[in-house]
Formats: sequence, C-alpha cells, structure tokens
Amino acid sequence: PKALDAAAHAAIADGAPTPVPIITPRFVPTCSSELMHGLGKLAKEHDLLVQTHISENKDEVAWVKELHPDCDSYAATYDAHGLLRRGTLLAHGVYLTMPELELIKAK
Repeated sequence: PKALDAAAHAAIADGAPTPVPIITPRFVPTCSSELMHGLGKLAKEHDLLVQTHISENKDEVAWVKELHPDCDSYAATYDAHGLLRRGTLLAHGVYLTMPELELIKAK
C-alpha cells in the first residue's frame, strides 16, 4: 500500500490527473443480482465509471440468459442493474446484437 500511495502522490505532483475509482464487476456470471444492483447504485451516487466484460463467447451469452431470463440480452442485464451508463467501458463485445448496440449507444 505504501508503494501505491507513493505512486499516486507522484502522479499528482507531476500534474497528472488524479486517479479515480472505477466500478469493476468481473462479468455477469460472477456477480449476484444484489451485488450488481449495489454497484450500480454506487456508480450513480458517486458518478463513477463502470468497466466490465460482455459477450466474449456464445456460451457466455447463453449462460447470462439462463441466469437472468427476465432480461432481453446481456447488455440489458447490465442496464437493469444500473451498470450500463454513459462512459461504461465494455471489453470484448464479440457477440453483441444490433439491439444491444443501440441500447449501449443510447447511454
């Protein structure tokens, strides 16, 4: 931790932007709905960015649909939990559908 404190101090002292926290749920299958709602609330309350993985492979997309049958898509699952926001960073996205791309664009 002291090394991280020193690195952050050096970055600030050199005029670099101050490091900011970012909400990072690994991906939907590793997070409970309760956790995702809590993270979405935290992101909204503190205006924080979110970064996560989405639609990396077909099996993952099917798994998310099994876990959250109430949501129309992987992206809709993040949206339903408050994690799909302006500035959300989504890694991979190989199997995003056009409706998902439109949903993401609308944020």
